[in-house]
Amino acid sequence: MNRRFRNVAAALPVLLVSSLLASVPATPSSASPAGVESTVDLAGQWQVQSSTATPDTGDLISRRAYSPRGWLSVRTNDAHAVGSVVAAQLQNIPPDDQCGANNIFYSQNLTTCQGPQPDAHGAPNDQYNHPWWFRTEFSAHPRPGGDRNVVLEVRGIMGQADLWVNGVQLATKDVIQGSEPEYTFDITDLVKGNSPNALAFQIYPNVPGEMLTQDFNDWTQAARDQNTGIKYPVRLHVSDTFRLDDAHVVQANAADLSSSDLTVKGTVTNTSRKSRTATVNATITDPRGKHPINLRKTITLGAGESRAVVFDPGTDSALHVRHPQVWWPYQMGDQPLYTLAMNVSRDRQVSDSDSQTFGIRTITSWLSSPGSQAYDGSRWFAVNGKPFVFRGGGMMDQDMFLRYSRENIADQVQLIKSMGLNGLRLEGDDQPDDFYEQMDRAGLLIYGGFLCCNYWEEGSRWTAKDEETNYRTAVALGRQQRSHPSVVFYSWSDNVPSASQEAGVLRGFAETDFSVPVMASAEYKSTPTLGPSGMKEGPYNWFPPSYAYSSNCKGRTGNDPCTSGEFVNRGGAWAFQTESSPGSTIPTKDSLDRFMTPADQTALVTSPNLAQFNSGRGEQSSGTSYSSFQHVGVLATAICQRYGTWTATPVTCPTNPPGATGLYSDNPSVDDFVRKAQAINYETVRAQFEAYLDHSTRTDSPSTGLVYWMMNKPMPSLLWNLYGYDFDQAGTFFGAKKANESLHVYYAHPAPEADPGNRTIGVSNLTGQTQSGLSVTARTYDMRGTVLTTQSASGITMPSQGVMNQLLTVPNPTLPDVDGKPQRTYFLELLLKRGGHVVDRNVYWLSTVNDVPTYTGSAYPNLATYGDLRNLQSPSSDPANGLLPSTTIRATAVTHRQAGLSDGQDTATDVTLTNTSGTVAFMVRVDVHRGHGSSPGPGDSQVRPASYSDNYVTLWPGQSQTISQTYAASELGRQDPVVTVSGFNVPTMNISGDCHCVARVGAENFGTANGYADAGNATPGVANTPETMASLKARVTVS
Repeated sequence: MNRRFRNVAAALPVLLVSSLLASVPATPSSASPAGVESTVDLAGQWQVQSSTATPDTGDLISRRAYSPRGWLSVRTNDAHAVGSVVAAQLQNIPPDDQCGANNIFYSQNLTTCQGPQPDAHGAPNDQYNHPWWFRTEFSAHPRPGGDRNVVLEVRGIMGQADLWVNGVQLATKDVIQGSEPEYTFDITDLVKGNSPNALAFQIYPNVPGEMLTQDFNDWTQAARDQNTGIKYPVRLHVSDTFRLDDAHVVQANAADLSSSDLTVKGTVTNTSRKSRTATVNATITDPRGKHPINLRKTITLGAGESRAVVFDPGTDSALHVRHPQVWWPYQMGDQPLYTLAMNVSRDRQVSDSDSQTFGIRTITSWLSSPGSQAYDGSRWFAVNGKPFVFRGGGMMDQDMFLRYSRENIADQVQLIKSMGLNGLRLEGDDQPDDFYEQMDRAGLLIYGGFLCCNYWEEGSRWTAKDEETNYRTAVALGRQQRSHPSVVFYSWSDNVPSASQEAGVLRGFAETDFSVPVMASAEYKSTPTLGPSGMKEGPYNWFPPSYAYSSNCKGRTGNDPCTSGEFVNRGGAWAFQTESSPGSTIPTKDSLDRFMTPADQTALVTSPNLAQFNSGRGEQSSGTSYSSFQHVGVLATAICQRYGTWTATPVTCPTNPPGATGLYSDNPSVDDFVRKAQAINYETVRAQFEAYLDHSTRTDSPSTGLVYWMMNKPMPSLLWNLYGYDFDQAGTFFGAKKANESLHVYYAHPAPEADPGNRTIGVSNLTGQTQSGLSVTARTYDMRGTVLTTQSASGITMPSQGVMNQLLTVPNPTLPDVDGKPQRTYFLELLLKRGGHVVDRNVYWLSTVNDVPTYTGSAYPNLATYGDLRNLQSPSSDPANGLLPSTTIRATAVTHRQAGLSDGQDTATDVTLTNTSGTVAFMVRVDVHRGHGSSPGPGDSQVRPASYSDNYVTLWPGQSQTISQTYAASELGRQDPVVTVSGFNVPTMNISGDCHCVARVGAENFGTANGYADAGNATPGVANTPETMASLKARVTVS
């Protein structure tokens, strides 16, 4: 655990310091020598009360003798923070009550229990819209030798706060503002040694439309208290004569990472009233804790004097590190972390100390040449000299009420890596230190930035205090994140900053040695200082797979502009996409049952045009494009048009979304809607990620990154998330997972306009090393399972981060009618092999009818023509179009212990699926449940969190594939693993999770076929130059 201290930022009635510290235990810092306290979090028990419930004032409440009788008793969370007012209330309600933690997100309990949601950027609702008291007691133990300095560090105030310690007011709400700045107070003369001390905050309501703080925008329901509370730990820094602040390492790496010049910095303050001499020691150890670099310097400081202490390669040659162990992102290599330990001592007695980890890596950024769409260029990033396509999601707080959980983040890290993503975006949702430490170890890249749409983007209204808060925010973020190799760049959001806002942030970053690239906007905009961003946004609602490959806009003006007016950020895969997705995410039925009543689910599929409580803010009942976040009507129209209806008899689908109220009222089937939603979510999300890989090779407006909007939500949701609040992994998740496999074969959908990449096959290598000896087989099938075409390409060699596209071209077949029904649907099966081993398998269901978009002035495309996939219905459900009969599949399962898994997982259930029927088994899914024998237990028995090698697989007669699900054995409790198998045309069945048998496989056995390849450890520099890729492609044999 780390801590970092800062220089004096302002002189107020007490010493104020703008800073940030990383999390440490609520005990002496583990970095400190025995007997020396450094920084402790005021973790443990706090008390919270409404100011309307007590007449007492801060000078009384903050006294040691005060009795907070009747107050809410609160335990701090895993970040050692109190969290929000609502978090405090939930700790004092039985968890299984209607309003308790286990049920608050079921149906509309959130509103029933906590009242209506406030405006996204407004004040909390009435029951929370007043000040709240947060109180705790603490000890500041005496120091050996008698000298002692005690500094209180406050950060993460959601709202504004008055502060008292031991009956003395230290600051008012005019001082303590902003969710990110840290304010530090010298309380040496106020605190008693071993005696209890008391602290009290009066926190005023968080109003994001008037303060530089955070909210949830239109991404989800608003917290009823607007998260009024304390987001980060309140800390106590206790030192002896000398205080050590701001310890960190600055690195200057050779271009080829053959060496790294390290500079160690810190600030030492003499807190005594006499001139004193101090010894400053620093040690850097390698990731194995060996080969220490020991540094020492003696300084003399006058009373109260502070001085920067610097060790650099010019004076300490050992800081020139040859052949450092280099930190790489996930899939590209390892994540070695060096350690800095620093202390200051007097007469051989340590006064203060600090330690932190850091990774040696280099991040660079540039713009490609101006192009047809990206007229100012596309924004590229490289890590250690190796260009890569950023693939991630927009990440929100894990919980609506700021209940930070270390375990929850670890579970989410496992899901993100399981999808093959290499990064995430934090738009103003900055996190506690544990979060960044976990991302460092996982190799997940963080794109940081400032929040959109509220007071952060209203610089013309800012006061001088707001300008100060903006600067302090940059200082706090810089000091927190500069040593974390996972943090790789920053940007503002929809709008560019004002000149003063930009200057304040750049100044704060520079002063803290936070040297990541910074972009002017997440949209395709620029400032004179930072230049063009090369980044874009949108669309945010459903579009067909082919739209992801679209390049149907040109420049900034004319009839089809890419980034002008209502056409802002139109088009498919080009430039760096900072936020975009095909809209609504329909969870699995297991997940829906966890947060929606049966009546809620029926209403969802009967009138999908109406507002849904769990879609965005859940308030607006109609509209298309950007105004339709509150319902699932856009997606429902696409399902109806492309897959058919989910009613007893087919209905006439809407020409454009979202459709009429009650349109699907003829005995609608929730199960049918959900299974079709999984298919459409899977195919669209897969295409979006694959398109950004495919177009990365283009010289004209290359695609360089995709941030799926969004990764997660702080409550159950029907909008945007890649996985559920409950760790549900639906079609959206597995579509992303398939596209981002380490070694992958994919199909480039036909763009709406003529394009040389239309209907072609490509291969991507996202690992850190060259992959060779590869071959591709492409087979098309009609609805009866007849093989239409077979093509192959062999002799494929792929360098790290290489994408080789247009290897094969897939014809659009002309299909005969079947039993008088038009056959407009066919399948494409892709196999990527190394020798006889199937590395990856990817199955597409395609239409002979192209999706044809039209544009009405926004990035969201209405469709003039929808692709026709209604042949995937059964003949009984759609007599006019259905060609896919119900079928069965053989399944066997073996459960065993498995070593080497992450996130506490230790058990695997391997399910082998074999199609022994005469019909294709489409989109077959497996899940492990708790139960006995072959019977799942009652209620919610699904084992989660869990990881899957694959899911939603399609098998033709005689084919077998194994799906491995891994999880912690503790998730089973005392029950058995029971496997549930279901598919688009496969009725649900349950089997024992451990048959103690050898699986019987078909004539064609694919194994897991999940794109796994050893990441290796990348070599710094570019391996996938256009010249290299062209040369390697010329060696490929096509037949």
